[in-house]
Amino acid sequence: MKKLFNGYFAIGLVVGAGLAILAHLFLIAPCPTEDSILWFCGERPEVVLRVLEFIETTVAAAAWPIAALLIARLFSAELKELFSRIKKFKLSGAEFDLDEQTLIAKPSPNSLQDLEKFEGIERTDAIAELELQLHKNLEGFPEDSRLNLTVRELAQSRLDQHFSHVYQSIFGSQIRLLKRLRENGGNLSDDRVLSFFHNVQADYEFHEDKELAEYLQFLLNFNLIVHVEKMYELTDVGTDFLLYLFRLSLRDDKPL
Repeated sequence: MKKLFNGYFAIGLVVGAGLAILAHLFLIAPCPTEDSILWFCGERPEVVLRVLEFIETTVAAAAWPIAALLIARLFSAELKELFSRIKKFKLSGAEFDLDEQTLIAKPSPNSLQDLEKFEGIERTDAIAELELQLHKNLEGFPEDSRLNLTVRELAQSRLDQHFSHVYQSIFGSQIRLLKRLRENGGNLSDDRVLSFFHNVQADYEFHEDKELAEYLQFLLNFNLIVHVEKMYELTDVGTDFLLYLFRLSLRDDKPL
């Protein structure tokens, strides 16, 4: 049905152009019947020339509009889908962002009163001041990337907090074991870990009556290492913990 309608539409445009030409011939520039042999005053060259010029001008002026209308009608669905994908375009040196017409960005808070309130979450004055500073820092980043950046920084903050607790309780020898694992490609066999532990027992009386399982339990509980098929492996968390120590210039020669 749609194709049939488009066909009738095209025929209508052609018929309309023809009627416009006939109207010019018979209403605007008629010639005396006695001087005519042809219907368009063929015996008068100046009339014929004027008619031909009119036809040429009319066709030239109407060609692009008619073509544009035909294309718009015949490919309306395709054009609609195409335009829906356009997000940005430039015109005469100016750039337009269509997404900005549909998104309303919330302004960054400038005072404590502007901060959004969350039920059940306490906000002290010190926290509020820090929030304002963070909002100000985020203004330097694109609006659509601020949420992901905030989540990224929150993840780093929580991991650093976790590592801070680990560093307070970990033995210096356990840090050196983690480094030994990293230097060996991320894993050591049970025998090599046991040999390392015997050296620790020889150096520190505190570990003399301890078992290997007890010594390694801390590293396992905090997911710094895992035990897989008679091998101890350094985890991603353990690798990041060593990076944390390097980043903060924390020492590995803690006691025990």
